[in-house]
Amino acid sequence: MNNPRVSVIIPVYNTEKWVGHCIESLLEQTYGDFEAIFIDDCSTDRSCEVIASYHDERIRLYRNEQNLGAAATRNKAIDLARGEFIAQLDSDDYSTPDRLEKQVAFLDTHPEIDICSTWYRMVDGEGRLLRTFENPTGPDDLKVHTLFGSVLHNSGVMMRREKFLATGERYRPGMAEDFDLWNRLAFHMRFANIPEYLLYWVRREDQTSTRLKHLQDESARQVFAETFDRLGIPYTEEELDLHLHMYLVQNFHFTRSQLKQYSRFLRTIFRAGCASGELDPFFLKKKIVRDYKRFHLMLYPHLLVSIQKRVFKFRLTH
Repeated sequence: MNNPRVSVIIPVYNTEKWVGHCIESLLEQTYGDFEAIFIDDCSTDRSCEVIASYHDERIRLYRNEQNLGAAATRNKAIDLARGEFIAQLDSDDYSTPDRLEKQVAFLDTHPEIDICSTWYRMVDGEGRLLRTFENPTGPDDLKVHTLFGSVLHNSGVMMRREKFLATGERYRPGMAEDFDLWNRLAFHMRFANIPEYLLYWVRREDQTSTRLKHLQDESARQVFAETFDRLGIPYTEEELDLHLHMYLVQNFHFTRSQLKQYSRFLRTIFRAGCASGELDPFFLKKKIVRDYKRFHLMLYPHLLVSIQKRVFKFRLTH
């Protein structure tokens, strides 16, 4: 039997209510050359029974003997994958019918790209639209954005299996394991986002990332620190905390004094980032100037910010 071209890996833990919709979104795909690897991480609900009720030879169901956590379960699924491409999908999310077809076509026509994800819609547990996300699309722009937040949605990722395995990178335990992996892979592989909404991300109040937001923020802080260290960007603990709050803490009310301090740190990021040789100066400057303006408009009138931005941009030299 020939190996499928795409291996979709789906870790499962207590998603009885949603995993059926996830499966149906796979079975409705216009691209059929795939296997769906479900690994149940010791669910205490009927998740396994729901998966087993679907009779399709492309569905492969495994059960962990003990709870391993999301990172180890994803790694186990990667080891079981046989496809040329590995696609990710969380068991409470779902894809549009043409997602796999469009991602395979994109990677076939863009051999220089190793990982692609997509724009996506965030919906609630009832499928109601909450907001949309349009991340940058090009590899140089995306690499710059790793300094400021997650650039790929885990559930929307498709990557070249052999290229990924050659990096030696894997998921590490933690509350931000996907953010952590993409930031490490950004130094080995080239990213892209397809500018189409091919994924629905289901946001629930009982999700671990929602319930334990403080632990997720601490994990993200460590990812930022490792990324800065890798690029040789100097920082103080206070600057690192401020960076985390500016980008990942919702409704963070910073002061003018904090904004002044952070503006200085943005200049440090620009100089050291350019000096590293890893980041494109054009996209780094574009990102920093845009965020400088966005942050200042929260505290200052528009006319003053326009003047401040020109001065700030003039001072950005490497």
